[in-house]
Amino acid sequence: MSRSALVAWSGALGAAAYPTWAAWRDGPGYGWFSYCPASVLQPLGVWDRIMEPLLLPLRADAFAVVWLSLIAAVPVFVVLMAPAWRRSGTTGRRSAAILASLAVLLPLSLPYYDAEACAEVRVFSGRWFAEVVSHLGTGTSVALLGAALLVLLATRTTGPAEERPAGVAVRRVSAFLLCYWTVAVFLLVSGIMPMDFVSAGLLAWLSMVFGPWPLFGLVAVLALLVAVLRRLRVPR
Repeated sequence: MSRSALVAWSGALGAAAYPTWAAWRDGPGYGWFSYCPASVLQPLGVWDRIMEPLLLPLRADAFAVVWLSLIAAVPVFVVLMAPAWRRSGTTGRRSAAILASLAVLLPLSLPYYDAEACAEVRVFSGRWFAEVVSHLGTGTSVALLGAALLVLLATRTTGPAEERPAGVAVRRVSAFLLCYWTVAVFLLVSGIMPMDFVSAGLLAWLSMVFGPWPLFGLVAVLALLVAVLRRLRVPR
């Protein structure tokens, strides 16, 4: 590793460590839990009835995954492993993608509260976009984006990057969202999961029903399945 790559990698390691330190220092990052009697009487529109069962569980689970990743120092391990793996050009790009995804998912998955309306900010509303943009400039997101950039700089000369079809990632994300929403809608429509857990997410409901350890086992099985699928040759 050259001197410039070592400096970039060291900077990426420091930038990746900041979100974990801030997470342990500040907590989840939102403390607006309150109760407004008037909000209970507010009627639900068509958008709320259709989109809430789709968006709110996904947002809650995305926030849980991002938050647990920060608490467990996943960004630090991603940076540590980037120059150690073979084909560091490809690994660096993937590591940077993971760090950038965490940086973007955090403000996208945060629940925002409007004190004047005495309600949670509706997803995809103008106020929601403003909140997301403002939180993209916070220390955690900026640190993760900086770490992603430094990882790319540190690994750009260490090996060739393996090219993959551009549509592979899009197909994987689309397949995941389709499976997730199918399970969520089925659990809600069948009454297996109470509507009270719409805003809490599937992970919170599973951990309450089965406890944390079976949930960790499920995550391990899914991780193993993803690792096996990654070994399959992608058709070109």
